[in-house]
Amino acid sequence: MFSFHLPGKFKEAKSTQTLRILTWNLSNWGGSNRSDGKKADYEEEMTEVIRKSNADVLCLQEYVYLKEKKVRDTIPPALQKSGYKYSYFVQTHYTYRIYKSTIITAVAIISKYPMVDTAHFFYNYDDFAEPIIYADVKVNDKTIRVFSNHLQSVMFEDHHYRALHNLKDPTKASIADSKAVAYRLRNAYVKRAGQAELINKKVKESPYPVVVCGDFNDVPNSYSYFTAKGNLQDAFLKKGSGFGKTLRILSPTLRIDYILADKRFDITQYHKMEVPYSDHYPILADLEFKKD
Repeated sequence: MFSFHLPGKFKEAKSTQTLRILTWNLSNWGGSNRSDGKKADYEEEMTEVIRKSNADVLCLQEYVYLKEKKVRDTIPPALQKSGYKYSYFVQTHYTYRIYKSTIITAVAIISKYPMVDTAHFFYNYDDFAEPIIYADVKVNDKTIRVFSNHLQSVMFEDHHYRALHNLKDPTKASIADSKAVAYRLRNAYVKRAGQAELINKKVKESPYPVVVCGDFNDVPNSYSYFTAKGNLQDAFLKKGSGFGKTLRILSPTLRIDYILADKRFDITQYHKMEVPYSDHYPILADLEFKKD
């Protein structure tokens, strides 16, 4: 839950032997937070954040796949110009109402290094979670399997948030409100447990060193976290500081986004970028192969 390191300045420069990984739940390119009516989303601003991070591999969740009948499963031009040439997008198998509009999203891996293989695995059809995907990335003379995941959300709607608000006031709370919230929480916990078990299985099957990234929608003392983590290193615990909150809204301690790395790596840096666009903060980590 807590990383006992003093905060340090993140070093942007890195050597050719360092692999920098970034993971970010884009929240529809921040469309959920746009309230000024000037534009539909923060795509330009968020793309610039990614470009300046100088990450080698990007693991992105809630990437807009289809919006207003315009397919957007391509690398943004600004990123293409910065060396991101390789990508793997997998569309979710459902369309649902999110942020007051019906959209289709995808989970994606975008890389400056070549991808030599890719694969994806869907959960149960009624799970509202983006699939597990991986890309085998060729970094110099080594191959690394990078996973991007987005586990089951609680899927609260407006009336659930109203119910949560009512539960704070006994005079307004009702049994129906309590049951509605409890059902959503229980259902999400159960689904995430099974999804985490599949991640654990796929990690064990990998012939290469692995990095597992994504939005787990669960905290570090949960069954989902420990199951997905398995024998991997948590980059935040190695090089982060404090509670490491990654969800920008709600609790000041909610760390639900992770970079988990094989023990064959040394984790040399971890950084959370506190930008206001998505409801999640992007996080990144620098990895280097341990010397033989």
